[in-house]
Amino acid sequence: PELTGRENIFLNGAILGMSRTEITDKFEEIVEFADVGLFIDTPVKRYSSGMRVRLAFAVAAHLEPEVLLVDEVLAVGDAAFQRKCIGKMSEVAGHGRTVLFVSHQLGMIRTLCDRAVLLDSGRIVMDGDSEDVIERYLASADQGAAQHAAVKYVPDVTKWAAFRSLAIRDERGNPAAQFDVFDQIRFSAEFVLHKPIEGACISISVERNGLVLFRSFDTDASPERIAFRPAGEYRASVTFPSPLKAGLFTVSAMIGIPNVETIDRKTNALVFSVEERSFDASLRSYAGRRSGVMAAHLMWDVTHKRSGTS
Repeated sequence: PELTGRENIFLNGAILGMSRTEITDKFEEIVEFADVGLFIDTPVKRYSSGMRVRLAFAVAAHLEPEVLLVDEVLAVGDAAFQRKCIGKMSEVAGHGRTVLFVSHQLGMIRTLCDRAVLLDSGRIVMDGDSEDVIERYLASADQGAAQHAAVKYVPDVTKWAAFRSLAIRDERGNPAAQFDVFDQIRFSAEFVLHKPIEGACISISVERNGLVLFRSFDTDASPERIAFRPAGEYRASVTFPSPLKAGLFTVSAMIGIPNVETIDRKTNALVFSVEERSFDASLRSYAGRRSGVMAAHLMWDVTHKRSGTS
């Protein structure tokens, strides 16, 4: 820490096996990548934690290593630095070298890795396709929290709005926590407004395996609702788009005035799963291997025109 950024580049480069000539040749590139040029002659003890990590990654990434081990470096950088890191790691991998990326940032793992290894207490639990391993990780993380399709609340009378109940229901209207990919899934809510209000709405956020699938407001198709609502009890429901891909889903619900205040929020209040139980072989691929966050079931119009006829 007493050494400057410049001295640390030469020190770290030497420790990692670079000659002084190699370090000199790559010096400007390393400094530009780390974006610490104004402070390159400042002792590293004056650097923020993010500046230190950027400098360390820049040195390691420019060594042209056979194996690049990256541990949570993207957690400390800003958006621009993260994009540079992703680009550099992709460049390293593209030249036939190995990038070992250690992280709990599932979105980054999805973006960067085609293979993942799940560890528990230092032991390999699963080794395979990234999406499959992520689903296994999320499933194990949620084992302690049982799937629940319906919850009730005692409304807080000190707030102008509050939920009474939330539920995930099947096509018969019964609370359910397990569905097939082609089942109808419906969300319902009961809430109360303790006073007349302008600009209020309720919204839900649906996540699949930790990734936001969509967010919906009860005013999306009915903007007149946001103008004014009288006090009283309300019921609301909405059918989710179908089919959903197999996975573990969570639903969060909010009441408030958009961009102004949130009065009642129930985070991950409902948990349900979608499984691949359909037996039609032409549809089974929806739930598993198709890319994207939803399995788009589109109705195609296909015609065949023979030569000389129609």
